[in-house]
Amino acid sequence: MIKRILSSLLIVFLLGSTMQPVNAATITEQSRIIYGTLQFLDKNGRYLTLKRDDGKLENYYFQRRTQIINDKGIAGFSALIEGDRLRLQFLETGTAHMDKVEVLNGEKEIEAIRKGKIHQLDALSGKIKLSDNSKYTHYSWGFQSYYNRNSTFQLSKDALVYYGGQLVDKSQFRYYSKFDAYFVTTMNFTNETVQRVIINQISGKDLQEEITSLNQRQQYIELKSTGRILFHEGTIFIRNNRIVDPISITKGDKAFVTTDTIDGKLYASIVYISK
Repeated sequence: MIKRILSSLLIVFLLGSTMQPVNAATITEQSRIIYGTLQFLDKNGRYLTLKRDDGKLENYYFQRRTQIINDKGIAGFSALIEGDRLRLQFLETGTAHMDKVEVLNGEKEIEAIRKGKIHQLDALSGKIKLSDNSKYTHYSWGFQSYYNRNSTFQLSKDALVYYGGQLVDKSQFRYYSKFDAYFVTTMNFTNETVQRVIINQISGKDLQEEITSLNQRQQYIELKSTGRILFHEGTIFIRNNRIVDPISITKGDKAFVTTDTIDGKLYASIVYISK
């Protein structure tokens, strides 16, 4: 009996000695500066989960002296939003406790989500002219007045346009007249400027559902009722009114999803996290 107990204790000890903590972060002399995307932020301010640029998911911990910095200078904990691109700095090796967190977002807060039928997409003038323009507000598309449905918007210098999941070269813009398009804008002084455009192959349906999972490697989201919907490099993910990396999407998020049908499969054009 005693031998059995000792054998059991030995097995437990050996198993325990080989187990490693999940997502344990160890800072070395060469990794005191780390870049990545904020995937999860503990609401109690204890730690954050970062998807590092090398693809690893790691937990890093706040301490009293941790500085948070954004484009306005020293900021508070509330300045961090899931989906932010971060630069973490550590003064000591052998620790996972951060000394400085810097927000590196290149994306501005979006002004509007819009859709319309393309009348003209002109790379030379950098403008998109639309008919039946409408704006997404309060969980629905609010159409403009009869006189304002035909609208022209300026494309930003680095605007990205996708069709069928592929980036469209500017030289091909002229071929997309009469196609339906979804796009997001930001404010440039007093004018709305287009940042991203998704041109639909076949107009899909709009969905408002809970996200039950996201698989970034295979590029799909699972919706509670509809099930699996694919996404592509051009799919626009929006959280906290900013364009974010899909890794910031989590189980239980409530989403408004516009869809497109590409090669007979349902794809997400825009995924807007509403809650």
